[in-house]
Amino acid sequence: MMKYTLLFALLFITSISQASQVGFNSTNSDDLYVCNVSLTATPTENSIGKIMGSLTYEDLTKNATSPWRVVSGGFSLSESSLSPFDDQAQWSAKITDLKLAFTTEQMGVGYKVHVCYLGPVANKKGKNDLTEKEYSVIASVYHSMTNYAKMANLYYRITTACDLRNRQSDARKANETSPSSELTDYYYVTNWAPFDGTLKETSLVLNSRSPQQVPRFCEITYEFKEASTDLRPNELYMTEVNLSVDVL
Repeated sequence: MMKYTLLFALLFITSISQASQVGFNSTNSDDLYVCNVSLTATPTENSIGKIMGSLTYEDLTKNATSPWRVVSGGFSLSESSLSPFDDQAQWSAKITDLKLAFTTEQMGVGYKVHVCYLGPVANKKGKNDLTEKEYSVIASVYHSMTNYAKMANLYYRITTACDLRNRQSDARKANETSPSSELTDYYYVTNWAPFDGTLKETSLVLNSRSPQQVPRFCEITYEFKEASTDLRPNELYMTEVNLSVDVL
């Protein structure tokens, strides 16, 4: 059984300058990695402030030994620029470090962390493909940020979307590193739930109808939103959030 795991550590800080920072560190594999972050909501009444960040990522279009393989830089998110990478380019960006800073005076920020998964290539033994089996995704989240979560009235949900094989010849080729169309063969989104800190786990079987429907590509997104629209208080909060994804 092959298992891929992602782990994240997030840091939230609310300071006198009314800035909130979020930091991510992750363990990645070649087939399962953080690939993007996107803005989903901004404060509705008070637009003063910015939503910025910095990241380090591996450009998967570059050779592994290339000095330009690892890229670092800053970015700003807004309604006209929702993410550092578009839907296609994100599959070539393996993010290893990500930080966000919310300098908005009003709460109400929403954002997603995107995880990309490349399904297995065929592994033939005679007429059989050894990759044809049941595939599951286990996504979990918990935190130690009770004060901030209550203050921001923080909510979360998880979305899983996949492209599946329709027949054995549909197996992903080794040089296929991104989907050619939308991921519509499998789609599941959890309900919005309060981010209260206790461990929340979602377990899904991607190909319950047939083991031949092996996943080719999947995108798992963690979405967070501050439901509160109050002004950010001046108290200092330092908290940690843990996200994980297992593909079994």
